[in-house]
Amino acid sequence: MLLRFYWGFHIGSLMMLWKLRIYRFRMRLN
Repeated sequence: MLLRFYWGFHIGSLMMLWKLRIYRFRMRLN
């Protein structure tokens, strides 16, 4: 149970970082 929660949090943080990176890339293109 704890492991599942940890993995969910880890994947969520990675997705947030990826979205931030893509957002910055779009802003740089514009």
